[in-house]
Amino acid sequence: MFVLNLSDLMAIYFKAYIFIILSMIIWGFSFVWSKTLLYILSPIALISVRYLLAAFFSILFLLWHKANFKIKRKHLVLLIILALFEPFTYSFFEIYGIKLTSSGIAAIIISTIPLAVTIANFFYLKEKITYLNLVGIFISFAGITMIIIDKSFTVYASYLGVLFLTGAVVSATISGFILKKLTNYYSIPTIISYQNIFSSFLFVPFFIYYYPQIININFSFSYLFPLLSLAILASIVAFTFYTYGITKIGLTKTMVFTNLIPIFTTIIAYFYFKEIITIQKIFGIFIVITGLFLSQQKKSEFFLSKKS
Repeated sequence: MFVLNLSDLMAIYFKAYIFIILSMIIWGFSFVWSKTLLYILSPIALISVRYLLAAFFSILFLLWHKANFKIKRKHLVLLIILALFEPFTYSFFEIYGIKLTSSGIAAIIISTIPLAVTIANFFYLKEKITYLNLVGIFISFAGITMIIIDKSFTVYASYLGVLFLTGAVVSATISGFILKKLTNYYSIPTIISYQNIFSSFLFVPFFIYYYPQIININFSFSYLFPLLSLAILASIVAFTFYTYGITKIGLTKTMVFTNLIPIFTTIIAYFYFKEIITIQKIFGIFIVITGLFLSQQKKSEFFLSKKS
């Protein structure tokens, strides 16, 4: 019987945390890459091109690897549903939610995804959650709020915009559970590849509609690099690292790390676009990291328990 010793177990957890943080850094960069490309492409056109390219590179990966990537018929529906919720519906809900609300409100609602996953985990998967973990999630959420709110912040949120953003939260939560279930049967590269391939069929009609806009663009390196980075790094590599984290430390604890994305985006935007980092944002970053630390703690006498 094969048993992992303590050092092997620590190495696995260390690798998982490194991969998760790397995925958050890549997704932090993705906002900068997207902002650059939105000067030449509309939001829907950008999303369509991004995920069609991701599907293309996923197909190349499957052909190049020459491994057995067959999937069982009973899991085909799950993979299609996964592609439907992430990236398809999530991307559309997020974009239109941001369009109809202030960016501050959008960021706050999106940052509730870890809390939504925690609640869903508690009721459906009966995953143990300590009170310290829950406090850490709320503290991290408070830190995100502090980062995105400044003196000029005005509360503007249409009901439709909030509804779209709530849809994004629900999409991310559902896809997280499906992703976790599929990792029990297939390798991470297999899941990510089929996820991208199946989602590409959903994006094809939008690509056709925006084709005149896309084909007339002269892609220089300054635009081609961020586009390929979004397709390969953000849509394939980051999702692979992120899914690996889910398999090793669990869905709830991995999801909390998504609150690092605004932090990395803030730091990256400072160097790319010379955006100012205020003392308030620095304090908010410190609060988020403190919350993340608490959310990862295992030792506690008190666990939330679901009464039957």
